[in-house]
Amino acid sequence: MWEPIYTQLGIAEYSNNEDIEKHYKKLVKAFHPDMALSEEAKKEFEKRMTEINEAYTEIKKERGL
Repeated sequence: MWEPIYTQLGIAEYSNNEDIEKHYKKLVKAFHPDMALSEEAKKEFEKRMTEINEAYTEIKKERGL
């Protein structure tokens, strides 16, 4: 049902909550806009962070976290 949301984070729907949180934190570190090396990359990182945060919020809501 929520496959696209899980796909946004690059995880399987059957992943446990701890693994999802670990992977989310890993993505946040990797795509934080401060890590971008150019203004163009920064814009892409900001877009990706929005997608990551929205997906994580939906997963937490779905799982009641």
